Amino acid sequence: MRISLEQQNETQSAIDAHGIIGDMRSAALVNDLGSIDFFCWPEFDSSHL
Repeated sequence: MRISLEQQNETQSAIDAHGIIGDMRSAALVNDLGSIDFFCWPEFDSSHL
């Protein structure tokens, strides 16, 4: 099944379809399509971007 770009933007991936990338100071939550869904920078306790 193919998902159009519009549908990809409207649907939210399940949490188990995400990974985390970080450097011990900040982190990004990345979905299985490669989009960054959550990013706190420059520190973990900073507001999300």
